[in-house]
Amino acid sequence: MNKKLALATFSLLLIIESCTTSYYQVYNVSKSDADINELEAIIYDHEYFTIEYNFWSQGGSTNFSIYNTSDSSIYFDMTNCFLVVNGEAHNYYDGKIFQDISVLSMGSQSTTGSTRGGINTRQSVSSRFTNMDFQSSSQTTGSRFTQSNSETVAQPMIVCIPAKSYKTFYERKLSSYIYRDCDLGHTPKKGLPSSTFFNFETSPLKIENRLAYSIQDNDSLIRIQNDFFVSKISNYYFSDVLDREQVVNCGVKQSRYITTNNQAHPSRYFLYYSATPSIND
Repeated sequence: MNKKLALATFSLLLIIESCTTSYYQVYNVSKSDADINELEAIIYDHEYFTIEYNFWSQGGSTNFSIYNTSDSSIYFDMTNCFLVVNGEAHNYYDGKIFQDISVLSMGSQSTTGSTRGGINTRQSVSSRFTNMDFQSSSQTTGSRFTQSNSETVAQPMIVCIPAKSYKTFYERKLSSYIYRDCDLGHTPKKGLPSSTFFNFETSPLKIENRLAYSIQDNDSLIRIQNDFFVSKISNYYFSDVLDREQVVNCGVKQSRYITTNNQAHPSRYFLYYSATPSIND
């Protein structure tokens, strides 16, 4: 009798496990005085520079590019720059030493990359190029040649952005766990996403980017602050956010297709999760 009960319980667990479905939780990040539209990131125009943010990633990243629009160099004092998330301050400078690695692969396909490469919201190029004269190793396999180079880089206390140029900063993740709320359906049905809205006071996530800088030939430290908050959280059935698009090259449709996320936007980020559908949602 006990064996039959155990077998029935195990079978039930297998059935429940097989019914697990995937979902996306999408976060909207807002700021009242930011310029937000469907083609651009969140942009702030300051006296000497423009800051452009891009949060889109798994878990959200406070990635931003600073474009120096002035005719002078700008010096950011990273020891006085902080990312504040729900009141907790995180230093931009903590004295870390990084290992930069770049990889060059040549053959039927040629790619280059770096462990510190990342998002550039205006051009599809990396904001950092490694020096090819540092220690390197190479390997040839068939028609493919691969070379890797590494460089030890100390985190700078002062970051200089020359006139009419930009630098991109890649910062910490914002969320590791999905948001749960009684008014937010945890397992929405296909075609029926569930959303909940917030204002600045009720938001579960508030972000402050505090920067300190000086201008060339002027040592006076100037401080600025950009504020954001999560204004909307939506749960989607996984297929509702995924589109299948045909690849077009130079105006000619190719035989290949790619999967894109229709919620992708610089002022949003997402978390992917799995759950067993509930009859209550």
